[in-house]
Amino acid sequence: MSQKYEFLTDEWFGAVKDLLAEGAPELPEALRGIVTNVDIKDVGVLATYRGCWFEPGFSDDARRELHSQPVTVDDDLSPLHDGTE
Repeated sequence: MSQKYEFLTDEWFGAVKDLLAEGAPELPEALRGIVTNVDIKDVGVLATYRGCWFEPGFSDDARRELHSQPVTVDDDLSPLHDGTE
């Protein structure tokens, strides 16, 4: 049975670590070397994006650093919703 965790919480990071410990999928060469620190300001999380996976905290071997900004949508988007899910 699968569990659901809120994205980027400690529980979520733990579940990702457990899944990868069972056997990480083989990534294309172009993705394996990606290491980027990400500061997700609106939720107060520092993470490293490494080869298609997030891990908690910043990493010293990151080649780039991203800083997110909270996004506010001021427009009424309800006319775009057609009523289907």
